[in-house]
Amino acid sequence: MMTLAICAIHLVLLCAVTASANPYLPKAGERPTMLRVATSAVTGGFVHFYAGLDYGIFEKYGLKCEHIYIRGSSPTLSALAGDQIQFTYGAADGSLPGLATGVDAKVVASAKRSILPAKAAPSLEESPKSSTTTASSII
Repeated sequence: MMTLAICAIHLVLLCAVTASANPYLPKAGERPTMLRVATSAVTGGFVHFYAGLDYGIFEKYGLKCEHIYIRGSSPTLSALAGDQIQFTYGAADGSLPGLATGVDAKVVASAKRSILPAKAAPSLEESPKSSTTTASSII
């Protein structure tokens, strides 16, 4: 019986330590980071973004997001360049022509694999000089 009690105490302490060890959660009393995030379309493809807003997932990690709808990629990139928004969430292929004109922004991720020309896409081969496999080799 004593062993069971000791195991239970260790489990509670372990859970408490691992819960406070998450580096992505804000520290107690820390003010949330304010972000203005724009979308340029209303579509079901953004359902995970809308769910994060509606269910407070961003706040859990210390981000206070304000959602702004801006119609079209060009006005969205202008707002991004003018620091009126900090992020834009939408299709990369709609933003690439604007980025090509010199807007200081970066595409962080895209679900479409066809937006990059074949020469710019990561190699599907293993490097002959090392045993390191590129991330794209699993695609």
